[in-house]
Amino acid sequence: MKIQEKIIILIFLGLLLFSGAIFGRLLSCNKTRIKKKRYQYIEIAQKGKVFQTQGIIESEPEIIKAINDSAAYIDAYDRFSATVLIHTSLDENGRLSKFSFPIGFKLIDANGNDISKSIKFNSKDSLEYEIREKHQIEK
Repeated sequence: MKIQEKIIILIFLGLLLFSGAIFGRLLSCNKTRIKKKRYQYIEIAQKGKVFQTQGIIESEPEIIKAINDSAAYIDAYDRFSATVLIHTSLDENGRLSKFSFPIGFKLIDANGNDISKSIKFNSKDSLEYEIREKHQIEK
């Protein structure tokens, strides 16, 4: 075997060992992941003109996974704001107002409590403001 072939084999073996070490490290990191909690996001909407009776309707629950209540709330608020933006955009053409318009949301924790109205954390107001700015929604 030539020296060049031996060098190539050594480099290949070195890369193989290095990638194996990295892969093993990644697998061990996955074992220490933070377990996320499950929340239910339910959107609340006002019935539109199409319905015979006026009133409130609730969407089917969607699952939000987050590390804590605050992160779940921010995810829920972002989803709600995006829905308001969509309805507002389409409503300019009069398409959605006759069906419904989102007016709020519930965020149900594992104990069945709606935490959307009672949750408090330091940066809540500023994060809500950033989300409204992102979705171009006035409060």
